[in-house]
Amino acid sequence: TTETTEITTEFKRTSGDYSRRIEPEQIYNSRIVPEAPVTQPEPETQKTHIDYAAFERVITELYPQNKKFFLTYSKVPWTLHIRKEVFWPSEKLENQTALHLIYCQIVADVYNVGCVRINKDQRVKMRGMLEGHGVNQQNYLSKELKPQVKKVIVDTVKEWPTYFCRLFPIAASGHYSGVRYLGVSHTGLRLVTRERSFVDDSLSVMEDIRFEDVVNVVLPTSSTVQLNLRTKSLIFKTTRAQQLKDMIDRFCLESEKGHKYVVAVKDYITRESTLLSFKRGDIIKLMEPEMRLENGWMYGSLNGTVGLFPAEYVKPLARHEVETSNSKPVLYQSKVNDVIPVVTNGVTPIIPNGVPNGFNNRDSHSPDDDSDVSQGTVVAEGKYSMMEYAMLHFRESLDKRIYDRDRVYGSQVPKGGADWSWKEQADLIKWTRSPIQVSLLKFNTPDLNKLALESFIAIMRFMGDYPMGTNMTEYDCAKKILKTCHKFPEIRDEVFCQ
Repeated sequence: TTETTEITTEFKRTSGDYSRRIEPEQIYNSRIVPEAPVTQPEPETQKTHIDYAAFERVITELYPQNKKFFLTYSKVPWTLHIRKEVFWPSEKLENQTALHLIYCQIVADVYNVGCVRINKDQRVKMRGMLEGHGVNQQNYLSKELKPQVKKVIVDTVKEWPTYFCRLFPIAASGHYSGVRYLGVSHTGLRLVTRERSFVDDSLSVMEDIRFEDVVNVVLPTSSTVQLNLRTKSLIFKTTRAQQLKDMIDRFCLESEKGHKYVVAVKDYITRESTLLSFKRGDIIKLMEPEMRLENGWMYGSLNGTVGLFPAEYVKPLARHEVETSNSKPVLYQSKVNDVIPVVTNGVTPIIPNGVPNGFNNRDSHSPDDDSDVSQGTVVAEGKYSMMEYAMLHFRESLDKRIYDRDRVYGSQVPKGGADWSWKEQADLIKWTRSPIQVSLLKFNTPDLNKLALESFIAIMRFMGDYPMGTNMTEYDCAKKILKTCHKFPEIRDEVFCQ
């Protein structure tokens, strides 16, 4: 105490700044050790209770990379394991880091007998392949392998039916009572069972379903999924009905990319090298063009030939309407009239519309379409309206008159064409976005017919209905039309009708 008093007096004798800023009495008083030291008990460490069930109920959403400030966990009571579960139907593995991670996942699962996604035969064959490259359970993380070798290993495993496959637990009855999972993978759907024994535990595929066999997926109830196929309908119970439907719909849509087809509803024959000729009923595969297409035009291939064609000559086909298992795509012919439902768990299936065996005939007409009198009228001085002239002089009209004469009348059809339907009359002079295949009028020489086809394309280009050629302008089109009519007077009526 005496020493403390002296030091305090000394501090007070110093300058005023130190006396104002430092209060030694408080400093030293706070450091005096009490006579009876008190030891405070250490707080008891409380054990952290982890509710794992709550983790399972967490619902998360996928967001893009966050470039703003964010928080991270430094010490957590859990470990997060990430694996590649499923590939998209058109997904390409080009990132080398992702390739290495998936390769490491495969090797770890091959040497893990607890992985039920790999059966015994697959495990033995893959171990032999890995050991052939000097890879084993101890050195696969450090062993250097070429990316081509890793790619071969990943592509081999992608052919395994249940490895890269998202499994949805389901329940069914009857023939499918043994099914435990409905798997969705990049190659199709799979009805999966689980085979357990004393020495082995693995998944087994009971039935494969291709994406093109899927008509649609509906939800009769919130916990029921109805899978409508080409030939039958399957119903399963699951707690993840909406997620299962969404994934099947997305994968079916993704699988259609690069595999879309149309069917020709009428013949389209042309001599243009850039256009695609086909006949009614042909199946055309659509392709992605490198150029920008005009409205009403498509780009596709048929029998190894590619080209443009007008959309009005075809109609689209759903994925289940085309059979692509053969080298040449054909229309799928159902072996049954209606879809066969498989009723399970007492749920009545929703029967979808019947799968079409072909396509409707667009050329058929109802009785109301027939015209009682000709819509063309003769004008003064022996001239005709456009429709009347077409019915009397167009090539298509003359062919029909000869056919009708031989079939019904035994003589020429009466002037005015009383047996013509209104649609047939209108089609003669109807606008079309596609080039004509033959001249409108009949000519004696094929050279005039060729000039007529060239004039029609020039008119279409001038009007903006057909793509312009390289370094071609509207002036070039008009010049060609006028020069043709000037040099060949017999083609003037043809060009005027065009």
